[in-house]
Amino acid sequence: MVIFEEISRFIASKSNIVRKFYSISQNTQKPSTGEYNNQTVLNFCSNDYLRLSKNQLLIEEGITEMQKSGTGSGGTRNISGSNPLHNELEEKLAKFHEKEAAVLFNSAYNANVGALFSLGKYLDNITFFSDEQNHASIIHGINLSKAKKIIYFHNNLEDLDLKLSKNSSQNKVIVCESIYSMSGNRTNISKLVEIAKKHKCLIYLDEVHAIGIYGNGKGIAFEDGLSDEIHIINGTLGKAVGCVGGYISTTSAIAQFVKLNATTFIFSTSLPPFVCASVLKSLEIIESQANLQQQLFANVKFIKEALKEKNIHILQNSSHIIILPIHCLEKVKGISKNLLELHNIYIQPIFYPTVPLGKELLRITCCPQNSQEELELLVEKLNHELELHGVKKSITVVARKSVLSRTQAEAFILHIKEKYPQYYIAENYISTFGDSHTQKPIHELEFTNAFTKEIEQAIVQNENTIGVSSLKDIEIITKNGIEVECFLERVNPRDVLILNKNAKEKISRGGNVLKVGTSSIRRKHLFEELYPKILPNNTKVEIVSIRGNIDSRIQKLELNDGDDGYLDGVILAAAGLIRLQNSVLFNDKYFELTKEKTFIMLPISQFPTPPGQGVIACQALEGFSEFFTNVNHLPTAEIVKKEKKLFHENGTGCRQGFGVTHISFKNHECSFIKGITDDGRILNVARQENFSLTKEEILKMCDSRKFSLYKRTKIEYTIPSDAKNFFVATKHAVTNSVIPHLQNANEVWASGFKTHELLSKNGILCNGSVESFGFDELQNIRLPLNFEPFYTLTYQSDEAKNDPFTIATYSMQLETNSSDYKQFCEELSNANVVLWVSLQLYKDFSHLTQPNAKHVCMLGKTYDYISQKEKKENIVGIFNFEALEQHIKSLS
Repeated sequence: MVIFEEISRFIASKSNIVRKFYSISQNTQKPSTGEYNNQTVLNFCSNDYLRLSKNQLLIEEGITEMQKSGTGSGGTRNISGSNPLHNELEEKLAKFHEKEAAVLFNSAYNANVGALFSLGKYLDNITFFSDEQNHASIIHGINLSKAKKIIYFHNNLEDLDLKLSKNSSQNKVIVCESIYSMSGNRTNISKLVEIAKKHKCLIYLDEVHAIGIYGNGKGIAFEDGLSDEIHIINGTLGKAVGCVGGYISTTSAIAQFVKLNATTFIFSTSLPPFVCASVLKSLEIIESQANLQQQLFANVKFIKEALKEKNIHILQNSSHIIILPIHCLEKVKGISKNLLELHNIYIQPIFYPTVPLGKELLRITCCPQNSQEELELLVEKLNHELELHGVKKSITVVARKSVLSRTQAEAFILHIKEKYPQYYIAENYISTFGDSHTQKPIHELEFTNAFTKEIEQAIVQNENTIGVSSLKDIEIITKNGIEVECFLERVNPRDVLILNKNAKEKISRGGNVLKVGTSSIRRKHLFEELYPKILPNNTKVEIVSIRGNIDSRIQKLELNDGDDGYLDGVILAAAGLIRLQNSVLFNDKYFELTKEKTFIMLPISQFPTPPGQGVIACQALEGFSEFFTNVNHLPTAEIVKKEKKLFHENGTGCRQGFGVTHISFKNHECSFIKGITDDGRILNVARQENFSLTKEEILKMCDSRKFSLYKRTKIEYTIPSDAKNFFVATKHAVTNSVIPHLQNANEVWASGFKTHELLSKNGILCNGSVESFGFDELQNIRLPLNFEPFYTLTYQSDEAKNDPFTIATYSMQLETNSSDYKQFCEELSNANVVLWVSLQLYKDFSHLTQPNAKHVCMLGKTYDYISQKEKKENIVGIFNFEALEQHIKSLS
């Protein structure tokens, strides 16, 4: 049958993650051990944290009840499966957590699925706010209910608070764990309760890894004195309690509600009564014998300190769970296999789907019964296998908690993993001064390293820490032994204007005022000058100073017009959105934030950005230079050096109203400096470097711009009905019949800024220009919102005829009888330097040039074509005519 073939193919495709289930016999006489292949092994991965499953009192209690009532319950709780012990245990579990009632399930998994399904399915207007690392049972229960869910960053209660503040659901439920199994992280219950009260939320707390160990066995909430603030507690009887089963403790009403609706309760055979008897005895021991928990924590402390002494990296947490990241499937399997088969130590490897791909780890748990000799043996053999598999060294990457900062860290970590696969990369995301002071504009903050001070402190405190930030946020290059050691390859340095749907409608109607938010003086000053050139239909702009992360800024566009804080548009760094789009972790966030938005990429020549915008910089203590040798992107480092030099020549600090951007393209370089300094000086510089022409050559150059050589004639053409994206290669392609298509297009891009201006004058909202770098540059600077093909509008040529995505709207014929034609031919034949204004001009006239004439042209398609025809030393590329004119002016 086909179905069996498909199943076989599926299993074969997953062969690398098929698990080997080691059969380990348990040992009631020596609880810390088991038996594997007739050998005694130390078990360092059991969830039976106190080893109460081996306790003789529990065993005897269970046997006594089994002899009385048998091995099973006989049915579901609704049909013959309720025993007095079930009721007694539920009453005990309610009292255990200081609640009114409890509901028993066959497992904590079933308890989560049943309770969360019931809440989400049968309550109106409910939204779950779920930690991104919640257990599969929580995810399953929420998804099964089909209720709305919002995921917040792992253990990031600031993000939870922000997401709650933007939600208007009547019923809000926060779902999280007190201790997370695969990180050992603890939730700040006090802060959680504060946020829940602020937003009137119900709290659902999964305490499965805390029950029996913390708070006299009653969990983290009890330990913190906050049990009465938690509305529903989920617990397990199968870990520290040493038996099997799960439960929720809650109010009487919620307990009855769950019993009425939870399919995992209604339709599951209930726990055997002998299990209930053993659980009751276990809870009695847990409450009366605190020495078990005390010895467990002493052993955990010993292991953590011993691993630290061996420079073995573990995740930092304050729980009993010890996490050793491996980040490699083959290695984690190999280490686990060797520990078991060579050293009689059992630690199950953890990999996908338990953790994401690339997050493979060893999860170590000890027990109170472990001797010091056993713990020492664990550390010794673990160290040996880690060295053998080359996974001992560790580095911590620290960055801000914001989404964009995490995408920067993600990009750096991927780079490091590629260059240094033998390193552990731990991640530490922190809040900075600038993150917590979101009401003031950046230039009004009290100090300039508002987003990096705390990162610098983390580096000083831990010598193996690398800080990752936007270069533009780093004010001081060397401080307290910290150096900016390397840069990743620059992403698009431009700024982008993001408009909402309402803004587009306002622009199309004409004569309206848009509210546009920005966080910098530079953007405010430059945009006041730029917007009349790029926004059509006499659109005006009111510029508003704003702060916040990318989420909060873009979400201001989603408010209703007239609401407090509403904006029609915001100006942001394009690099952040590009990294968001390319992110493995946050790609969905890009499409969520940009839905129904319009991007206008602001041109570098008119809107230069701060030094280093689009550059990820890495800070570390002195001594990391060798490590960074294979990471540092030298061309980017050179660009940054030049931008900072030019910036400091004109002013310093984020209070400046000008930008400096240095572009390197096809071995040509140009700097754009534009804006106003704090002392009122107006800057407008386009400075091209390595311009290989002498003053005499430039002053005698044959400039084709001075001549009118072609007659342009409109021709018949057809624009396909599915054409939604357009690239306007020349301003002459914009005919009256083309304009309606462009006005209704999804995206319109121009070849140069002058064409962009012309489109705007014709009522067309243009998404930006490639600034004469050619159509191929579009893929480097465009932020995709759709994936339709682009149609190029240009003039008639053989190339245009053969390309189905090129539309010719006019033809060009040389006017050979004109005086301009004759004068140009004469100048051209005698010129040593020729400026070509277009590719067609070169094709039509290059045969008249002298053999060693120098050819000056824009750096796009024309430059590429001439490069194939002329000697390399005879070609001079220019960024734009403004840069050329300024260069000529400086010479004369």
